[in-house]
Amino acid sequence: MRIFLVRHGEAIKLENDSILTKKGLKQSKNVAKALAKIPIDLVFTSNLTRATQTLEEYKKLNGSVKVEISPEISEIYRVIIGGPEKEGTSENREEKDKTRSDNFFANLLKLKKENIAIFSHGNIIRYFLSKALNVDPKGLWEKIVISPGSISIIEINKKGMTRVKAINLYEHQKQFLEDFFNGEIISENYLQ
Repeated sequence: MRIFLVRHGEAIKLENDSILTKKGLKQSKNVAKALAKIPIDLVFTSNLTRATQTLEEYKKLNGSVKVEISPEISEIYRVIIGGPEKEGTSENREEKDKTRSDNFFANLLKLKKENIAIFSHGNIIRYFLSKALNVDPKGLWEKIVISPGSISIIEINKKGMTRVKAINLYEHQKQFLEDFFNGEIISENYLQ
């Protein structure tokens, strides 16, 4: 099974939510074009607007894909991956976010699908990568870049072993993904 972790496109914060910018919409279209070439069995999306807007571009190209909206994969508190504390954060947020993310990831590993896409957020993507790599997530705030509109890939073999296939892919072109999955060498220009 392959899990395609898609970070939403560039967004701007409004009073109670964040929405995609014009650049974010373009990034979402590029993600959609890249993923449209892959037979995705199931899509999960965060319930936050910036993630669902990113998904909408993909649905225009693959409207028949099954989509599940999940608040379990909304953004997590940055402290979980080693980021600074934020004043005014609710009590127990770190524990609550970690628990919901762990539950989602554990259930994800039980699915019997070939390709799953998850439209979500940078911090939770870093957290899922730490789980796949079996490393402490606290060091990932500054060590792993997850750009808006990027795709990271986790593979899970039949024995349930996970490995990270790619982190922060951002050049979403058909030829790039075809070359990647055929095992050809990836240019450093594709990874940052």
